[in-house]
Amino acid sequence: ARQEKGRFRSFLFKVLKNYAFSELRKQQARKRAPANSPESSLEELHNIPSGDTLPEDLYNLEWARHTLAEALDRMRRECEEKGRLDLWEIFDGRVVQPMLGFTNALPYEALVQKYRFESPTQASNALITAKRMFRRNLEEVVRDTVETDAQVEEEIRELKRVLSK
Repeated sequence: ARQEKGRFRSFLFKVLKNYAFSELRKQQARKRAPANSPESSLEELHNIPSGDTLPEDLYNLEWARHTLAEALDRMRRECEEKGRLDLWEIFDGRVVQPMLGFTNALPYEALVQKYRFESPTQASNALITAKRMFRRNLEEVVRDTVETDAQVEEEIRELKRVLSK
């Protein structure tokens, strides 16, 4: 992979796509001239749903999910290491769980009582701190795959585009 030829993610997608097509050709060839050896099949690969979904869209969605999962995991570990699990729990309860559709966002009044904040404003400030921490962790995850800060911003825009579909 060479930087001047494009993103590593695009290169990896092309390699995987070529591999899948190669395996499909082998499978179709075996059907035309079956051998006595056991067949390997594409079932070993992830099933790609048919229909309007393009393989590249599925690949990009999986990339986005992995990137977010890694950023969330890093944030949770950072909160544990710094003794600030309250920030993780606030972010998880106000942003992550509602985004995933598991629960409604925790009301600020509940956060005030649970974490003994003086006011909903203080709880809101803690959430802002948690969001900044997440953004920093997300940037670090993306930075591991690109070379420049401009590319980090570009990848984050791409991440938002993929997840908005």
